[in-house]
Amino acid sequence: MERTIDLRSDTITLPSREMLNTVLTARLGDSLRNEDETVRTLEKKAAEIFGKEEGLLLISGTMANQVALAAQAGRGKIVFSPEVSHIARKERVSTSLISGCAVVGFGNERGFPRPGEIEDLILRCRDVFGGEAALVTLENTVNASGGLILPTEVIRETADAARKHGLPLHLDGSRIFNALVETGEDPKTLGDACTTLCFCLSKGLGAPLGSVLVGPRDVIERAREWRNLLGGGMRQAGVFAAPGLYALENNVERLRDDHEKAREFARIISSSPRVKLLNDPVETNIVLFSPVDYPVDKLWKKTKDRGVLLDFRRAPIIRAVTHLNVSREEVREAAGAIISILDE
Repeated sequence: MERTIDLRSDTITLPSREMLNTVLTARLGDSLRNEDETVRTLEKKAAEIFGKEEGLLLISGTMANQVALAAQAGRGKIVFSPEVSHIARKERVSTSLISGCAVVGFGNERGFPRPGEIEDLILRCRDVFGGEAALVTLENTVNASGGLILPTEVIRETADAARKHGLPLHLDGSRIFNALVETGEDPKTLGDACTTLCFCLSKGLGAPLGSVLVGPRDVIERAREWRNLLGGGMRQAGVFAAPGLYALENNVERLRDDHEKAREFARIISSSPRVKLLNDPVETNIVLFSPVDYPVDKLWKKTKDRGVLLDFRRAPIIRAVTHLNVSREEVREAAGAIISILDE
């Protein structure tokens, strides 16, 4: 195999020529002064998609999460996040440094809250954790669980439990459009179920960078202040807002193709008794699997030598992610290479 087939993540996608051409015609201005027309258009479009008042363009999904937490929770407060979520696994230190909040994990291995868990945590928060509950978060899709789609009824029930005690709900929707193209739901249904929501432009949507946070006007204004405090304020930011607009207008529906490629990859590798598929059925564009009676480090080296790049960071759990820069033929070739290696 001469070429490289990169299935490590959908973050490695490259912008198309058509997407890059939008930069040349973008109407620019000083975004910190709210004078960049392309940024304003993107923020307005994102807010309208989810039925929210305002949107805010940020550099990354982590920054979007962090300014959302900082805008809705204060120092010494408790933020409840699913134990398998990005916020709980990768952003605990960021949260403590930036907003001064403590992240407390909850939920099962799928990222779902257990029955009655949210209200119980809120009621016992001060006694158990020594602080006041301020915010509840969820993630959709659930990356660590293999791109699992969090049902809207679960999101709504969690939001109701939080709001009963005066707490907002933030939804980390990094890959929310992967969920929406599968369920066929109106994005406004999700927007109605949460207080704030963020999504990435730079994963399956194929833009080079950027995330958007949407929510009530007052929360977004506080988040904007936090973004600027973190050095995230930008000048002629329309140069990356334009590809984001292109992504929203052209790359959402094609996510279905990524899901089909992931399912085909899963079907092929699971035909081997040497592979254990860990997220069956595959719901979106992520496949989790482990080798059976085969050293993981050996598999990593041999797949790399064969030009197949997979995510081994959670070994023995291996992740493969399909995206717009990998074809069906390449997915089949990569899956076949894995089976061939395991059968050696």
